[in-house]
Amino acid sequence: MSSAVVGGVTVRGTTTRDIAADSAYRRISTYETADNSWLRGFTFGASGYGTSSASSHVYSTVSGGRYGVPFTQVFIRPTLTTAGLSYPSIPSTGTTAQKAVPVARSGALTTSWGVTGTGSGGTGELATEVQAFAQIGSVMYVGGNFTTVQKGSAATGADKVAQPYLAAFDVTTGDWISSFRPSVNGQVKALAALPDGRLALGGEFTTVGGQAHAGLAVIKPATAQPDPTFDTQVENRVTNGKVSVRALEVSNGMLYVGGAFTHLVRGTSAVYTRNAGRIALSTQRADTGWNPLLNGTVADLDVSDDGTRAYFSGYFTTAGTISTSRAAAISTAAGAAVVQPLWRPTFSTAGTARYQQAVQQVAAGLGDVRGLEAERRGVVGEHAVLRAPEPHPGA
Repeated sequence: MSSAVVGGVTVRGTTTRDIAADSAYRRISTYETADNSWLRGFTFGASGYGTSSASSHVYSTVSGGRYGVPFTQVFIRPTLTTAGLSYPSIPSTGTTAQKAVPVARSGALTTSWGVTGTGSGGTGELATEVQAFAQIGSVMYVGGNFTTVQKGSAATGADKVAQPYLAAFDVTTGDWISSFRPSVNGQVKALAALPDGRLALGGEFTTVGGQAHAGLAVIKPATAQPDPTFDTQVENRVTNGKVSVRALEVSNGMLYVGGAFTHLVRGTSAVYTRNAGRIALSTQRADTGWNPLLNGTVADLDVSDDGTRAYFSGYFTTAGTISTSRAAAISTAAGAAVVQPLWRPTFSTAGTARYQQAVQQVAAGLGDVRGLEAERRGVVGEHAVLRAPEPHPGA
Protein backbone atom coordinates (compact mmCIF):
# COMPACT_ATOMS: atom_id res chain seq x y z
CA MET A 1 0.00 0.00 0.00
CA SER A 2 1.18 3.54 -0.68
CA SER A 3 0.02 4.68 2.77
CA ALA A 4 -2.16 3.83 5.77
CA VAL A 5 -3.37 5.76 8.82
CA VAL A 6 -3.09 4.10 12.24
CA GLY A 7 -4.34 6.05 15.25
CA GLY A 8 -3.95 9.32 13.39
CA VAL A 9 -0.40 8.56 12.25
CA THR A 10 0.29 8.11 8.53
CA VAL A 11 2.51 5.18 7.55
CA ARG A 12 3.89 5.12 4.00
CA GLY A 13 5.21 2.28 1.85
CA THR A 14 3.67 -0.46 4.00
CA THR A 15 1.84 -3.76 3.42
CA THR A 16 -1.28 -5.39 4.83
CA ARG A 17 0.98 -7.92 6.53
CA ASP A 18 2.42 -5.45 9.04
CA ILE A 19 1.35 -1.80 9.43
CA ALA A 20 3.50 -0.10 12.07
CA ALA A 21 3.28 3.49 13.32
CA ASP A 22 4.94 2.47 16.60
CA SER A 23 5.73 -0.74 18.54
CA ALA A 24 2.63 -0.63 20.75
CA TYR A 25 -1.02 -0.01 19.88
CA ARG A 26 -0.40 1.80 16.60
CA ARG A 27 0.89 -1.41 15.04
CA ILE A 28 -1.29 -4.00 13.30
CA SER A 29 0.19 -7.35 12.29
CA THR A 30 -2.13 -9.70 10.38
CA TYR A 31 -0.02 -12.87 10.30
CA GLU A 32 0.31 -15.72 12.79
CA THR A 33 3.56 -15.68 14.74
CA ALA A 34 5.37 -17.74 17.36
CA ASP A 35 5.82 -14.49 19.31
CA ASN A 36 2.24 -14.92 20.56
CA SER A 37 1.83 -18.69 20.42
CA TRP A 38 0.42 -18.58 16.86
CA LEU A 39 -2.82 -16.89 17.92
CA ARG A 40 -5.04 -15.91 15.01
CA GLY A 41 -6.28 -12.40 14.43
CA PHE A 42 -4.40 -9.11 14.16
CA THR A 43 -1.89 -8.27 16.90
CA PHE A 44 -0.42 -5.14 18.43
CA GLY A 45 3.33 -4.62 18.74
CA ALA A 46 5.94 -5.77 21.25
CA SER A 47 5.02 -2.89 23.58
CA GLY A 48 1.29 -3.51 23.33
CA TYR A 49 0.41 -4.88 26.76
CA GLY A 50 -1.99 -7.82 27.06
CA THR A 51 -2.80 -10.58 29.56
CA SER A 52 -4.48 -13.97 29.63
CA SER A 53 -7.08 -12.71 32.10
CA ALA A 54 -10.74 -13.28 31.22
CA SER A 55 -11.39 -9.62 32.00
CA SER A 56 -8.79 -8.32 29.53
CA HIS A 57 -9.74 -7.12 26.06
CA VAL A 58 -6.15 -7.54 24.85
CA TYR A 59 -5.08 -11.17 25.06
CA SER A 60 -1.46 -12.35 25.28
CA THR A 61 0.14 -15.54 26.57
CA VAL A 62 3.78 -14.46 26.43
CA SER A 63 6.05 -12.75 28.93
CA GLY A 64 5.37 -9.05 29.34
CA GLY A 65 2.08 -9.29 27.47
CA ARG A 66 3.75 -8.55 24.14
CA TYR A 67 1.97 -8.84 20.78
CA GLY A 68 -1.49 -8.72 22.31
CA VAL A 69 -4.57 -9.72 20.31
CA PRO A 70 -7.62 -7.48 20.84
CA PHE A 71 -10.92 -9.27 21.26
CA THR A 72 -14.36 -9.02 22.79
CA GLN A 73 -17.04 -11.46 23.86
CA VAL A 74 -20.74 -11.19 23.16
CA PHE A 75 -23.26 -13.44 24.90
CA ILE A 76 -26.74 -13.84 23.45
CA ARG A 77 -29.33 -15.27 25.82
CA PRO A 78 -32.60 -15.75 23.91
CA THR A 79 -35.86 -15.97 25.86
CA LEU A 80 -37.63 -18.21 23.37
CA THR A 81 -39.75 -21.02 24.83
CA THR A 82 -41.52 -23.92 23.20
CA ALA A 83 -44.88 -22.56 24.36
CA GLY A 84 -44.36 -19.43 22.35
CA LEU A 85 -43.46 -21.19 19.11
CA SER A 86 -45.47 -23.05 16.50
CA TYR A 87 -44.14 -25.78 14.25
CA PRO A 88 -45.68 -26.78 10.90
CA SER A 89 -46.73 -30.39 10.64
CA ILE A 90 -44.65 -32.70 8.47
CA PRO A 91 -46.66 -34.45 5.74
CA SER A 92 -46.63 -38.24 5.59
CA THR A 93 -44.64 -38.05 2.35
CA GLY A 94 -41.90 -36.15 4.12
CA THR A 95 -40.45 -32.72 3.46
CA THR A 96 -39.10 -31.47 0.14
CA ALA A 97 -35.63 -32.78 -0.61
CA GLN A 98 -32.81 -30.28 -0.24
CA LYS A 99 -29.69 -31.12 -2.19
CA ALA A 100 -26.51 -30.77 -0.15
CA VAL A 101 -23.41 -29.47 -1.90
CA PRO A 102 -20.59 -32.04 -1.65
CA VAL A 103 -17.43 -30.79 0.02
CA ALA A 104 -14.03 -32.34 0.56
CA ARG A 105 -13.36 -33.98 3.89
CA SER A 106 -11.27 -31.95 6.29
CA GLY A 107 -9.36 -34.94 7.61
CA ALA A 108 -7.37 -37.64 5.88
CA LEU A 109 -8.87 -41.06 5.29
CA THR A 110 -7.68 -43.78 7.61
CA THR A 111 -5.21 -46.13 5.92
CA SER A 112 -3.57 -49.30 7.15
CA TRP A 113 -0.13 -48.62 5.68
CA GLY A 114 1.93 -45.45 5.48
CA VAL A 115 5.47 -44.13 5.18
CA THR A 116 7.88 -42.68 7.73
CA GLY A 117 11.49 -41.63 8.25
CA THR A 118 13.59 -39.01 6.47
CA GLY A 119 16.22 -39.94 3.93
CA SER A 120 19.20 -38.27 2.30
CA GLY A 121 17.26 -35.10 1.52
CA GLY A 122 17.46 -34.03 5.17
CA THR A 123 14.68 -32.66 7.36
CA GLY A 124 13.94 -29.27 5.77
CA GLU A 125 10.61 -28.14 4.39
CA LEU A 126 11.70 -29.08 0.86
CA ALA A 127 12.46 -32.66 1.90
CA THR A 128 9.19 -33.88 3.40
CA GLU A 129 8.41 -37.57 3.61
CA VAL A 130 5.77 -37.48 0.85
CA GLN A 131 6.04 -35.13 -2.11
CA ALA A 132 4.39 -36.84 -5.09
CA PHE A 133 1.53 -39.17 -6.07
CA ALA A 134 0.65 -40.90 -9.34
CA GLN A 135 -2.04 -43.50 -9.96
CA ILE A 136 -1.83 -46.21 -12.61
CA GLY A 137 -4.84 -48.52 -12.62
CA SER A 138 -5.58 -49.61 -9.06
CA VAL A 139 -2.10 -48.74 -7.78
CA MET A 140 -1.08 -45.47 -6.13
CA TYR A 141 2.62 -44.67 -6.37
CA VAL A 142 4.08 -42.45 -3.67
CA GLY A 143 7.38 -40.58 -3.85
CA GLY A 144 9.25 -38.47 -1.35
CA ASN A 145 12.07 -38.42 1.17
CA PHE A 146 10.79 -41.29 3.33
CA THR A 147 12.85 -44.34 4.26
CA THR A 148 10.31 -46.88 5.47
CA VAL A 149 6.84 -48.27 4.82
CA GLN A 150 4.95 -49.55 7.83
CA LYS A 151 1.57 -50.77 9.02
CA GLY A 152 0.44 -48.82 12.05
CA SER A 153 2.37 -46.44 14.29
CA ALA A 154 3.92 -49.21 16.41
CA ALA A 155 4.78 -51.59 13.56
CA THR A 156 7.61 -54.10 13.86
CA GLY A 157 8.92 -57.06 11.88
CA ALA A 158 7.19 -57.69 8.56
CA ASP A 159 4.94 -54.67 9.14
CA LYS A 160 7.90 -52.27 9.04
CA VAL A 161 10.04 -52.50 5.90
CA ALA A 162 12.87 -50.37 4.54
CA GLN A 163 11.66 -49.05 1.17
CA PRO A 164 13.08 -45.58 0.61
CA TYR A 165 11.86 -42.79 -1.67
CA LEU A 166 9.33 -44.71 -3.83
CA ALA A 167 6.60 -47.19 -2.90
CA ALA A 168 3.26 -48.49 -4.19
CA PHE A 169 -0.08 -49.03 -2.44
CA ASP A 170 -3.36 -50.68 -3.40
CA VAL A 171 -5.95 -47.96 -4.02
CA THR A 172 -8.84 -50.05 -2.68
CA THR A 173 -7.31 -51.62 0.44
CA GLY A 174 -4.51 -49.17 1.18
CA ASP A 175 -2.11 -52.08 1.58
CA TRP A 176 1.53 -51.74 0.64
CA ILE A 177 2.37 -53.70 -2.52
CA SER A 178 5.42 -55.66 -1.44
CA SER A 179 6.19 -56.90 -4.95
CA PHE A 180 7.07 -53.37 -6.07
CA ARG A 181 10.60 -52.81 -4.75
CA PRO A 182 12.38 -50.10 -6.76
CA SER A 183 15.87 -49.01 -5.81
CA VAL A 184 16.28 -45.22 -5.83
CA ASN A 185 19.18 -43.51 -4.05
CA GLY A 186 17.63 -40.09 -3.40
CA GLN A 187 14.36 -38.32 -2.78
CA VAL A 188 11.60 -38.44 -5.39
CA LYS A 189 9.94 -35.06 -5.89
CA ALA A 190 7.66 -35.70 -8.89
CA LEU A 191 5.76 -38.61 -10.46
CA ALA A 192 3.81 -38.90 -13.72
CA ALA A 193 1.83 -41.80 -15.17
CA LEU A 194 2.68 -42.23 -18.86
CA PRO A 195 -0.04 -43.17 -21.37
CA ASP A 196 1.45 -46.64 -21.95
CA GLY A 197 1.42 -47.56 -18.24
CA ARG A 198 5.01 -46.70 -17.40
CA LEU A 199 5.92 -44.43 -14.49
CA ALA A 200 8.14 -41.36 -14.81
CA LEU A 201 9.91 -40.11 -11.70
CA GLY A 202 11.86 -36.93 -11.02
CA GLY A 203 13.85 -35.84 -8.03
CA GLU A 204 17.34 -35.53 -6.60
CA PHE A 205 18.55 -39.09 -7.07
CA THR A 206 21.51 -40.16 -9.20
CA THR A 207 20.76 -43.87 -9.71
CA VAL A 208 17.64 -45.98 -10.22
CA GLY A 209 17.93 -49.75 -10.17
CA GLY A 210 21.70 -49.35 -9.90
CA GLN A 211 21.85 -47.47 -13.22
CA ALA A 212 22.85 -43.84 -13.73
CA HIS A 213 19.75 -41.65 -13.89
CA ALA A 214 20.34 -38.16 -12.51
CA GLY A 215 17.02 -36.63 -11.54
CA LEU A 216 14.84 -38.34 -14.16
CA ALA A 217 13.94 -41.93 -14.99
CA VAL A 218 11.10 -44.02 -16.41
CA ILE A 219 10.40 -47.39 -14.83
CA LYS A 220 8.21 -50.36 -15.64
CA PRO A 221 5.81 -50.95 -12.73
CA ALA A 222 5.75 -54.71 -13.34
CA THR A 223 9.49 -55.01 -12.66
CA ALA A 224 10.22 -51.77 -10.76
CA GLN A 225 13.26 -51.45 -13.02
CA PRO A 226 14.26 -48.59 -15.34
CA ASP A 227 13.00 -48.84 -18.91
CA PRO A 228 16.18 -49.15 -21.03
CA THR A 229 14.49 -47.46 -24.00
CA PHE A 230 14.21 -44.22 -22.04
CA ASP A 231 17.79 -42.99 -21.76
CA THR A 232 17.38 -39.20 -21.70
CA GLN A 233 19.58 -37.73 -18.98
CA VAL A 234 19.27 -34.43 -17.12
CA GLU A 235 22.35 -32.27 -16.56
CA ASN A 236 23.04 -29.05 -14.70
CA ARG A 237 26.11 -27.44 -16.22
CA VAL A 238 26.22 -24.29 -14.11
CA THR A 239 29.13 -24.08 -11.67
CA ASN A 240 28.52 -26.54 -8.81
CA GLY A 241 25.07 -27.14 -10.28
CA LYS A 242 22.92 -29.89 -8.80
CA VAL A 243 20.20 -31.62 -10.80
CA SER A 244 16.77 -31.38 -9.23
CA VAL A 245 13.61 -32.38 -11.10
CA ARG A 246 10.64 -31.08 -9.13
CA ALA A 247 7.75 -31.26 -11.60
CA LEU A 248 6.53 -33.62 -14.33
CA GLU A 249 3.44 -33.41 -16.54
CA VAL A 250 2.23 -35.39 -19.56
CA SER A 251 0.34 -33.63 -22.36
CA ASN A 252 -0.16 -34.37 -26.07
CA GLY A 253 2.61 -36.95 -26.27
CA MET A 254 5.11 -34.78 -24.40
CA LEU A 255 6.67 -35.22 -20.97
CA TYR A 256 7.14 -31.73 -19.50
CA VAL A 257 10.00 -31.41 -17.02
CA GLY A 258 10.67 -28.62 -14.51
CA GLY A 259 13.30 -28.07 -11.85
CA ALA A 260 16.94 -27.01 -11.66
CA PHE A 261 18.95 -28.04 -14.74
CA THR A 262 20.40 -26.71 -17.98
CA HIS A 263 20.35 -29.59 -20.49
CA LEU A 264 18.35 -32.64 -21.54
CA VAL A 265 20.78 -35.13 -23.05
CA ARG A 266 20.28 -38.27 -25.15
CA GLY A 267 23.38 -39.90 -26.53
CA THR A 268 25.58 -37.18 -28.01
CA SER A 269 22.68 -34.74 -28.40
CA ALA A 270 22.51 -32.14 -25.60
CA VAL A 271 19.57 -29.73 -25.76
CA TYR A 272 19.87 -26.49 -23.79
CA THR A 273 16.55 -25.95 -22.03
CA ARG A 274 17.04 -23.96 -18.83
CA ASN A 275 15.02 -25.23 -15.83
CA ALA A 276 12.09 -26.32 -18.02
CA GLY A 277 11.76 -28.44 -21.13
CA ARG A 278 9.84 -31.26 -22.71
CA ILE A 279 10.60 -34.69 -24.14
CA ALA A 280 8.69 -36.38 -26.97
CA LEU A 281 7.58 -39.77 -25.63
CA SER A 282 7.59 -41.28 -29.12
CA THR A 283 11.30 -40.56 -29.71
CA GLN A 284 12.57 -40.00 -26.13
CA ARG A 285 14.25 -36.82 -27.42
CA ALA A 286 14.07 -33.32 -26.01
CA ASP A 287 12.22 -30.73 -28.07
CA THR A 288 14.89 -28.42 -29.52
CA GLY A 289 12.32 -25.79 -30.47
CA TRP A 290 10.80 -25.24 -27.04
CA ASN A 291 12.83 -23.56 -24.29
CA PRO A 292 11.06 -21.24 -21.80
CA LEU A 293 14.52 -20.17 -20.58
CA LEU A 294 13.53 -19.56 -16.97
CA ASN A 295 16.33 -18.02 -14.92
CA GLY A 296 15.51 -19.80 -11.66
CA THR A 297 14.38 -23.15 -10.30
CA VAL A 298 10.90 -24.39 -11.26
CA ALA A 299 8.94 -25.67 -8.26
CA ASP A 300 5.84 -26.85 -10.11
CA LEU A 301 4.18 -26.89 -13.53
CA ASP A 302 0.78 -27.67 -15.00
CA VAL A 303 -0.25 -27.86 -18.65
CA SER A 304 -3.69 -26.46 -19.41
CA ASP A 305 -6.48 -28.90 -20.23
CA ASP A 306 -6.56 -27.72 -23.84
CA GLY A 307 -2.79 -28.17 -24.13
CA THR A 308 -2.14 -24.63 -25.35
CA ARG A 309 -0.14 -23.28 -22.43
CA ALA A 310 2.10 -24.47 -19.61
CA TYR A 311 1.95 -22.79 -16.21
CA PHE A 312 5.13 -22.60 -14.11
CA SER A 313 5.83 -21.48 -10.55
CA GLY A 314 9.06 -21.28 -8.60
CA TYR A 315 12.05 -19.04 -7.91
CA PHE A 316 12.59 -17.52 -11.36
CA THR A 317 12.13 -13.85 -12.27
CA THR A 318 12.37 -13.92 -16.07
CA ALA A 319 11.45 -16.10 -19.03
CA GLY A 320 14.02 -15.19 -21.64
CA THR A 321 14.14 -11.40 -21.54
CA ILE A 322 10.61 -10.96 -20.18
CA SER A 323 9.93 -10.31 -16.50
CA THR A 324 7.77 -13.13 -15.07
CA SER A 325 8.39 -13.03 -11.34
CA ARG A 326 7.78 -16.46 -9.73
CA ALA A 327 4.90 -17.35 -12.04
CA ALA A 328 4.72 -17.73 -15.81
CA ALA A 329 2.30 -18.87 -18.49
CA ILE A 330 4.19 -20.19 -21.53
CA SER A 331 2.70 -21.13 -24.91
CA THR A 332 3.17 -24.80 -25.80
CA ALA A 333 3.61 -23.85 -29.46
CA ALA A 334 7.09 -23.91 -30.96
CA GLY A 335 9.20 -21.06 -29.62
CA ALA A 336 7.80 -21.18 -26.05
CA ALA A 337 6.55 -17.59 -26.12
CA VAL A 338 5.31 -16.01 -22.91
CA VAL A 339 1.49 -15.82 -23.06
CA GLN A 340 0.00 -12.35 -23.44
CA PRO A 341 -1.30 -10.50 -21.50
CA LEU A 342 1.65 -11.01 -19.18
CA TRP A 343 1.10 -12.73 -15.86
CA ARG A 344 2.71 -10.32 -13.38
CA PRO A 345 1.48 -10.91 -9.82
CA THR A 346 1.87 -8.21 -7.19
CA PHE A 347 3.01 -9.56 -3.83
CA SER A 348 2.14 -8.11 -0.44
CA THR A 349 5.66 -8.93 0.74
CA ALA A 350 8.43 -6.68 -0.55
CA GLY A 351 11.92 -7.88 -1.46
CA THR A 352 13.26 -10.87 -3.35
CA ALA A 353 13.18 -13.57 -0.65
CA ARG A 354 9.97 -15.25 -1.81
CA TYR A 355 8.84 -17.96 -4.19
CA GLN A 356 5.72 -19.68 -5.50
CA GLN A 357 5.48 -23.31 -4.54
CA ALA A 358 2.66 -24.69 -6.69
CA VAL A 359 0.50 -23.96 -9.71
CA GLN A 360 -2.69 -25.65 -10.90
CA GLN A 361 -5.29 -24.89 -13.56
CA VAL A 362 -8.66 -24.59 -11.84
CA ALA A 363 -10.83 -23.65 -14.86
CA ALA A 364 -10.47 -22.99 -18.57
CA GLY A 365 -7.79 -20.33 -18.86
CA LEU A 366 -7.57 -19.92 -15.08
CA GLY A 367 -4.48 -20.84 -13.07
CA ASP A 368 -4.05 -21.03 -9.31
CA VAL A 369 -0.64 -20.22 -7.83
CA ARG A 370 0.28 -20.98 -4.25
CA GLY A 371 3.17 -19.93 -2.08
CA LEU A 372 4.55 -21.24 1.19
CA GLU A 373 2.02 -19.44 3.39
CA ALA A 374 -0.79 -18.47 1.02
CA GLU A 375 -3.46 -16.28 2.54
CA ARG A 376 -4.12 -13.20 0.44
CA ARG A 377 -6.09 -13.43 -2.80
CA GLY A 378 -6.40 -11.30 -5.91
CA VAL A 379 -7.06 -11.54 -9.64
CA VAL A 380 -4.20 -10.79 -12.01
CA GLY A 381 -4.54 -10.51 -15.80
CA GLU A 382 -7.14 -12.74 -17.43
CA HIS A 383 -5.94 -16.17 -16.46
CA ALA A 384 -4.64 -16.28 -12.90
CA VAL A 385 -5.78 -16.37 -9.31
CA LEU A 386 -2.89 -15.66 -6.93
CA ARG A 387 -2.14 -16.41 -3.35
CA ALA A 388 0.90 -14.46 -2.23
CA PRO A 389 3.49 -16.17 0.00
CA GLU A 390 5.39 -14.96 3.00
CA PRO A 391 9.17 -14.43 2.64
CA HIS A 392 11.35 -17.49 2.24
CA PRO A 393 15.15 -17.80 2.01
CA GLY A 394 15.08 -19.36 -1.47
CA ALA A 395 15.72 -22.61 -3.27
